[in-house]
Parts: sequence; C-alpha cells; structure tokens
Amino acid sequence: MILFALLTLLALTMTGCGKRSSGIYSSEEMTQIHDVSGSVENMSRVYDNVVNKSLPSTINSRLAKDPGYGEYLSTMTIDPSKPMIALTFDDGPNDSSTVQILDTLEKYNARATFFVVGSNAKEHGDILKRMSTQGCEIGNHTYDHVELTTLDADNIKKQLSKTDEVIKQYTGQDCKVVRPPGGAVTVDTRKTVDRPMILWYIDTRDWESRNAASVISNAETYAEDGAIVLMHDIYDSTAQAVASIVPDLKDKGYQFVTISQLAYMKGEKLVGGGEYFSFVKNKGGNENITSDVSEGEYVDMSGNAGSYRKSSGKTPGVSETSAETSVSSDEGSSDSGDDSQDEG
Repeated sequence: MILFALLTLLALTMTGCGKRSSGIYSSEEMTQIHDVSGSVENMSRVYDNVVNKSLPSTINSRLAKDPGYGEYLSTMTIDPSKPMIALTFDDGPNDSSTVQILDTLEKYNARATFFVVGSNAKEHGDILKRMSTQGCEIGNHTYDHVELTTLDADNIKKQLSKTDEVIKQYTGQDCKVVRPPGGAVTVDTRKTVDRPMILWYIDTRDWESRNAASVISNAETYAEDGAIVLMHDIYDSTAQAVASIVPDLKDKGYQFVTISQLAYMKGEKLVGGGEYFSFVKNKGGNENITSDVSEGEYVDMSGNAGSYRKSSGKTPGVSETSAETSVSSDEGSSDSGDDSQDEG
C-alpha cells in the first residue's frame, strides 16, 4: 500500500498535476492519473502474489525434491572470492554467554553453528529460536554430553534423537550435523551416527584457559579460509573474546558462515558417518570417513586437536613437542567456573 501511494504521488508529479494549487484537473490529466493508478495497483497485486504465494510455493516444492537447494539459497549472499570461517560453539545454550554471543553475531551480521546439549536446550527454547532466526545452524551435541564411544548403538541413537526432538520442537528444523563430545569417535560410532560428524581445525582451548585474551589470540593467529573454530558458549570469557574476534576478522575480509554453508561453498558434500575437521584448501585437515583407524580402535581428540592437523603440526595452545598447554591466564578476562567441562 505504501508502494502504491508513493508511485501514485510520483505519477502526479510526472503529469504535472502535483503543481496545481487549485486542485482542478483537466479530463486528459484525470485519465492519465486513472491509468497510472490502475497500473500501479495491478503491479502491487502481482508483487504480492509472487512474494507471498508463488515464490514460497516454488521454493518449498524445490526443497522437497532437493534438500541441497536450501544450502544454495542460504549462500547467495556469500562472496566465494573472500575468505570464510565457521565459528562453532559447544555445550549451550546458556542464559548469559550464549545471548552475548548472539548479540555480537547479530551486530555484525555473522553466522555460526551451535552444537547444543539437549538437556540444556530444552530449558532455553527462546534461545534456540533466536539462533534459527539469526540464520545460525544448530547441531547435535548429545542430550547429556556423554562420549559416544562409551555407548552401544541403541543408546547413541537415543542421545541424538532426544536432542533432535528438542531442536525440532523449538525451531521446526531438522538437525543436520553432529559433534561427538570430546571428539571421541570409533569405527563403530561412524556406523551408528547417520549424519556428518563435525570436529575442528582450530582449538581455542577456551575450556582450559577461561581467558578472553588467550581465546582471541588462538582464534585470530590460526584463522584460515575454510577453518572450523572450536569454542564453548558456556563461558563469559568466550563471549567477551567473540566480541573482539568477529570484528577483527571481519576487518581482515572474513565472512562468518555455518558449517553447512562452508561445506557447500567449498564444494564438499557432507555424508553421514563422515568426520570433518576443516575445509582449508590443500591442508589435509579434513578426514571425511577416516580409513586409518582399525575396527574398534578408539580415536580420542580430547586435549589435542592438533593430532589431526597433519599439514602444519601446530595447535593453538599446544607446543610442537608436547601436548601441554602453553596459554597463560594472567591477562584479559578469565572465568573461575567449574573445571569439569573439557574440550568438545
């Protein structure tokens, strides 16, 4: 209606009618006004039909036939010539720090992926809805944050399905990706989990340092096009770090995307049971379905994500000769919360 009024005013001006002070128009001018007004009204009806009826119907029909079309639509604003990175957050949602992180993402029009714990998520449906509304991706981090390698197939499925139900309840969306707690995976786990398992390329070790300055340094020092960054949205120090990381990397040209968007833009098809560490070009960090692990062998990423960064051998906060952390906690903000939560 506003569009109709503006275009009608424009039509009056173009015909010279807007210049009359007497308010009296000739028959010819009235005919012009009527014709233009009718055309604008018709255009408004067509626009409304396309935007509110035909287009959604066409998109939904296409999505039903090709689920990958959704990734295509979500990446239309991403510039393939510029670097992109996927920030990921585990273990939330949290009333304080998750909300702070979402505030930062919204401020800079950035996207991220949140791997939620189902027992936390069920108490924070409003936060799940906000994640979805802001274009973030929501992944599955089990219901009770239990390592999948300690469970049989039936209990793995229960942990994942219960969390799926919570996500679906509050967002209406199906969960496409999983992050196994601790990054612990075996061949048996791969056979049971029917979705891509997302690990990480950059471990900020926020779970260990609880120090904003350390998290910022690790994330920004090791940032690369196609990298997956591990953080946890249960620490205020991480939220404080994100408030610096996002604008700092954005100034360097980085785009902040979800896991599914990153995979799509890098031409990688995510498959069920596959393990994905990054989409960094020519770095070999992405194992997909690893073939170098024998049946039943335990693959433990906990405490040393660098064991899978085969190309560089470097991991944030881990020395090249030792798995011991080298980050300090004597500068910046630091949390003093529960130490029971570890990596992943």
